[in-house]
Amino acid sequence: MNVPADFVTSAGFALGTWVQSRRAQYARDSHHTVQLWPELDGIGFSWTAKPGPDVVWAQGLSALAAYRNDHGDSLVPAWWVSDGFPLGRWLDTRRTEYRAGRLDPDRVDALEQLDVLWRLKTVTDTVGREAREWAHFLLLASLLRQYQNSHGHTRMPIRYTTPDGTHLGRWLHRQRTQLREGRLSTERLRTLDTIDPDWNNTPHSH
Repeated sequence: MNVPADFVTSAGFALGTWVQSRRAQYARDSHHTVQLWPELDGIGFSWTAKPGPDVVWAQGLSALAAYRNDHGDSLVPAWWVSDGFPLGRWLDTRRTEYRAGRLDPDRVDALEQLDVLWRLKTVTDTVGREAREWAHFLLLASLLRQYQNSHGHTRMPIRYTTPDGTHLGRWLHRQRTQLREGRLSTERLRTLDTIDPDWNNTPHSH
């Protein structure tokens, strides 16, 4: 239920403004707001506004660029979620739009600049892809070792970027997330542990 902010009913009621007020009220005190307006729950009212398609597009493109930077390609698994954003599903939808001729040419260009393949190769390419991902992991691990040698720890800020522009802090954050979710392989865990047994500690905030 996404009512435009400037929407006014035929009777002159500023419904868009009223909806925004309810959502702001919910953001301040969700429990009390739901108690005040139980009928809104009954009609499936969304207490938080869903982002528009342009916002989702920008989120997807940014997440894809980060994935490519971290993994060396844009072969995102369908199940992949990046910081809460369903990147794999988003990219599959863009492929479907492309094949149907419904994807804007400017967006096609933007995705092709990130090396997106519109028709995925067969599963026989899995071995090659895993080799590329492992090589990329070792490259980032070597940068992490350099950081550890220079600073005596790996508790870098999440926003830390190497002089050559590699988002090392964000990459390390993803390794921590994968470990918590049980998705970090034993081999990768062993590699990180040899660099710094304390690598999974929370990074500095500054």
